[in-house]
Amino acid sequence: MFVKKGHPLANIKNENNAVLVTGSAVGEILFYGAGAGKLPTANSILNDVITTIKDIQLNITGSKFNNFSRTTNIIDASKEDHKYFLSFNSDGNILPSTKIRQNLRKSGINLAGAVAVDNSAAGANYQTQLLSKSQFNFLKQKGRHSDKLHLDLIYPILD
Repeated sequence: MFVKKGHPLANIKNENNAVLVTGSAVGEILFYGAGAGKLPTANSILNDVITTIKDIQLNITGSKFNNFSRTTNIIDASKEDHKYFLSFNSDGNILPSTKIRQNLRKSGINLAGAVAVDNSAAGANYQTQLLSKSQFNFLKQKGRHSDKLHLDLIYPILD
């Protein structure tokens, strides 16, 4: 998933991980810390094992700190509209940006703009405007079966 440069998750570097959570009582919260990698992973695992052993000895495993409960609707992200990052490749022939835009526009898919990425001259990268699930599926099918243009990558963009 891609995020904009100004987004809090864009500043997570190297082997660190982060989770951005939004809660009605607290707003946005960012949990950040060591993630993948030899020492950070080993440290996290060892810490979890030690904490679990301590909790077993103190007989405090599985204790709830409160009994608050509320039913909520969980959104199926696969049914939501998203903006996407698209990367096209065209069998060695350079396909003009205007031609790509025209072909997609005929299908009801509008591009927000080109995205500069280091790759071959025959490739092109774009950000879409919001796409519905049906537009997304159409784009995936069309990208696979086109004889001139191939859709190499398609990633949702988190706003």
